Formats: sequence, structure tokens, C-alpha cells
Amino acid sequence: MDDLEFHELDARLLKRIEETWTEQIESMPAEKADVFWPMLERQLSWWKGYADPGTENGDWRLYVVTTKDGSGGHDIPVAVVDMTDAHKSKDPSLKLLDFNLQPILLFQLEEEVDSNTIGGAIHIIGFAIVSAMNLAYQNGVRKFKIYGRSPELLNMFDSLVATAGDWGEYQVYRQYKWLVIESSGGN
Repeated sequence: MDDLEFHELDARLLKRIEETWTEQIESMPAEKADVFWPMLERQLSWWKGYADPGTENGDWRLYVVTTKDGSGGHDIPVAVVDMTDAHKSKDPSLKLLDFNLQPILLFQLEEEVDSNTIGGAIHIIGFAIVSAMNLAYQNGVRKFKIYGRSPELLNMFDSLVATAGDWGEYQVYRQYKWLVIESSGGN
């Protein structure tokens, strides 16, 4: 997965998500597929509105983490990242709201927890965070926030803040349910 890329969601990527994630769910045992189908249908419905060129999305941003298939050809969507661009607010920032990992990875994480599966998920999430931070900083936004949707994630934020140490020009702190990474300015 060293060839991960970060692209804004468009109609082509949405079609790839629908194709590959549907194939992944169809390959699962029926009892697991029954859990993943409604989730995928809800997500696709939501994402189709974003990818429609006639729709004004305001500050909402969806990005897709992709990798290449074995032949180096087609993009394989491995995650969708849900963000809000709040650079015009009183507290200018780019806010990462949610990660949506591909169904097969979620299935593998539920079935058997091994270092390869966990490492793959961490690699994808880490890549998405770094890519989103780069996107924020390239657009002049110096504050990046990640929303803590679960107690486990909030605990992880607390551990990260407690052990952050010296991050040079970056400050790392908690703001309610947000992990905030803020740059003092210099690139």
C-alpha cells in the first residue's frame, strides 16, 4: 500500500467505490453481508449527492484514499474521508469528521485481529490524516482538527497529547471532542 493517493470524490471514483465495495460485500458470508449492505447503501446515497456536479457542497469535502490494483491500473478505493472546510469561521480550520474504510478491511478487523490487518488500517488512516493536513496547509489553513467519535478515539487523543513532546512549530491539544494540530506558521 505504498502507492496510496488522496483524491477529491468525483463521479468516476464514486463508481469505483460502488463496484469494488459491492464486490467485497458479495464475497462475505451472508450474515456479515447483511450488516454491511445497509451501511454501504446509506453511504452511497450520501456520497452521490456530493459527486453530482449540479450540487453545491458548500464547506463539505469528501476525499478518497486509493491504491492501484495489482497491475498498476485501476484505482481501488480503500477509504473515504469526510471533512468540513471551516476556514471562514471564527476558528479557521479543516475538520476531519469521519473515516469510512472499505468493507473488506472492516470485515477483516472484526474477524481476526492480526498485525497485518491492523497495520493496514493504521497505514490508511495515517495517510489520510497527513494528506488532509497537507491539504489544509496548502490552502493557508493552519489548524487541523480530527473529531473523536468514540471513547476509544478520545482516549487515544489524550494519550497522543500526553506524549506529544516537542513537535517543533506544531501544537497538539484537545478541544472538547477534537484533536487539534495547529501550525505556528512557517513551512
